[in-house]
Amino acid sequence: MAAKWAKQIVAAVLISALLLPAGAAAQVKVAVLPSWGDVPAFTELNNNWSAYGSEPVSIDTSLLYAGNVTYEGLVNTGADVLWLSGPAGGTVQYTAGEMQAIRDYCNAGHGILGTYLVFQAYGVDNRPLAPIFGLSELLNYDIYTAGQAFTWSAHQIFTNLANPYVSTAYYRAQVPADDFAWDAADLGSAEVLAITGDARGVITLYDAGPYRAVFVSEMVEFLGGAADTQFLYNVLTYLGAAPVLEAIEIAGPNELPDNNSAQYQATAWYESGPSADVTAQAAWQLNAGSPATIDSAGVLTTDELDDFEKTITISATYSQADVTLTEQIQVVIWADCTVAELVERNINGAAELKADVLANLAAAMEKERRARAMLGDYADDESLADLGRSLKRISRDIKSALRKEQRGSKLIDKSLTDLTDAKLTLTEDQ
Repeated sequence: MAAKWAKQIVAAVLISALLLPAGAAAQVKVAVLPSWGDVPAFTELNNNWSAYGSEPVSIDTSLLYAGNVTYEGLVNTGADVLWLSGPAGGTVQYTAGEMQAIRDYCNAGHGILGTYLVFQAYGVDNRPLAPIFGLSELLNYDIYTAGQAFTWSAHQIFTNLANPYVSTAYYRAQVPADDFAWDAADLGSAEVLAITGDARGVITLYDAGPYRAVFVSEMVEFLGGAADTQFLYNVLTYLGAAPVLEAIEIAGPNELPDNNSAQYQATAWYESGPSADVTAQAAWQLNAGSPATIDSAGVLTTDELDDFEKTITISATYSQADVTLTEQIQVVIWADCTVAELVERNINGAAELKADVLANLAAAMEKERRARAMLGDYADDESLADLGRSLKRISRDIKSALRKEQRGSKLIDKSLTDLTDAKLTLTEDQ
């Protein structure tokens, strides 16, 4: 089995060709989630990060013994990277809600590192975390003694490490229970970056699009030496650089009948190549006056049209890190009815609108009559004296408005009669 993997490993070199960025950089914030426990590597990276590279690293262990992991709590840490440090080994059982919070936080553009007993051990079953790393939650996982010489393919997480990278940390590993070794069938969507000769120690990478995940089957943070700390520093700074959002794409029907609905999907594309479905995270909008609505899940619902067709614009906006992108598509909504039905639909709509106008005119006229009555009944009221000459102008305006409204009412009555006649003519023709 080791020979099979050896064919996939690049020839040994001392330093990866992909070097970490030089010069000062923003601090990489790492939040250790409820896990096995505190280990000296956390303190070493906090205090002596500059011995391993130029990017500052800060390890936050405030959640290490937290009772509950929530999305809001993760946001409050401001972490660029989450670290699951052998939680099953510390008998930490995550709830479905906690695992979803971790998944959501990663999908928002944050890296994640998992080391050693992440998925299953000692009666703890955290296997729903496996897909976050591109691995299968259907596998059974176990613990087994493992080799510690990792032969690696060129990648920046092996900067300043010999090939093979020889770990001096704890020598046991999380392995698939079927044959106590990692092979192609166990990997799912993850890519092997390094593996030991017995195929029990493995380092995998999963580029999910909005985030990257690294899984190390051994607990390299426990009892490790300088090479192990260098490796951890490299991984954390690599994961701390969020994938660059490059484009947004909207998929869905480009035409739709009225009184109908359809699902639209937003896909984010990243500079590194992978894409991700961000339908639920995108902000959906329609242009003003659209005869339709669209909800937060990207479901478009069309209204009843009063014309043959109408073109609308759907917009999806998605943000990650400092990048915000908006994509638009045009959709033609068409009236799913005959010409006669569309004519009748407009006649009925016009009648309803004019009936509403009449009702509003009647209410307005009543208010104006009331005002005129007050002017007559309370002509001697002192408060009216302040109106002065404007009182006569107001009275004239009210009278003029009443005359116009009365003429308008007659015109609307005639229009309603005409509409009724038109409906009767349509009925007779049918």
